[in-house]
Amino acid sequence: MQRTRGRRSTSTMRLDHMSTGLYSSWDLDDPSAWSGVIQPAARALRASLDLTPLSPAMPRDALVDRAQARLSSRPVLPAHSIATARRRSAALAATARRARIDAVVALASSTDLVRPLGVPTIQVTDATFDLVRDFYPMFSGLGPLGGFQGRWVERRAARGTAHFVVTSDWARTSLIDDVRITPERITVAPFGPAIAPAASPRPRRAEGGPLRLLLVASDWERKNGAAALAIAARLRELREIELVVVGDAPAEAGHLARLVGRLDPDELSALYARSDVLLDPSRANASGVVITDALHHGLPVLAADVGGVRNLVTEDSGWLVSAADIVPDAVRILAHVSPAELVARSRAATAHARHRLTWEAWAATLAALEIPSVTPRRS
Repeated sequence: MQRTRGRRSTSTMRLDHMSTGLYSSWDLDDPSAWSGVIQPAARALRASLDLTPLSPAMPRDALVDRAQARLSSRPVLPAHSIATARRRSAALAATARRARIDAVVALASSTDLVRPLGVPTIQVTDATFDLVRDFYPMFSGLGPLGGFQGRWVERRAARGTAHFVVTSDWARTSLIDDVRITPERITVAPFGPAIAPAASPRPRRAEGGPLRLLLVASDWERKNGAAALAIAARLRELREIELVVVGDAPAEAGHLARLVGRLDPDELSALYARSDVLLDPSRANASGVVITDALHHGLPVLAADVGGVRNLVTEDSGWLVSAADIVPDAVRILAHVSPAELVARSRAATAHARHRLTWEAWAATLAALEIPSVTPRRS
């Protein structure tokens, strides 16, 4: 009997019926990786899929990219550069070929996917290169070469991606418009929390007292801390408030807020539970991890309508306002918000988070994906 080589037949199969490799350029066991979502994402997938972690020994950045990083007056991102991406992708492809797997789920790892892995790949991401360029600090100030290489790496990785799972409609639209991915290859599934409450959230208090505002700002400029201070200053002329700032804030912010520095997850969880409103006037916000954490604690959110935030904050669980008018709009809303309204929004936040923003729901979405299952055809 003659065997025809190179011919393959394709059908589809649910991901939870396949043996799946799990890969991330981040450490899968690091609780702080990718804003704290890598570890719970990996844990949720382990509970839903037949999973094999992929841990290739990654090579050093390519010599040309290391040299450019030393000599260039502009920021250089080696992982988003062609030579380094090819080296890293070759290492991952070799590891995938040795594993007995039918598919790969790649978390935040487009830069390591420019070479085919030999099995269908599902990319999980919260933004495209075009969205984060000049949106996040580390992607700002890139020169023409850096921009070209970043786009090339992303688009080459997209060629070998069977399906994308993204956290927001904002990311989905960019995949369609900028990367030219067909809509049927994209699923929107928001993440669960990085910090979940230890117990059921208590409803916000219904009594009076100062309005307790919270700002979580690991990056003061991106989180637009100055706007939060301006909101606090104007609100103090209208009602009694308290503003607590977690993270890195300039010392001069201390005259308008209580600065508590960086907190561990348990301390931050307790602060979510004691606050009345999370302020998030961010200039850039892709997956909105802090917002998801706050909603799980029953904490209503007032946020700038940027990035992927619209998929998180509902009209009942908080307020979305224009980034251009964040200060006057926030003051107008918070000057008159009542304890009874805070209680209602707190309950809505908890219900929304438990229904839609869970790792179980996210993992179930991935498990149900119909993925191409490619098998040899013999004759």
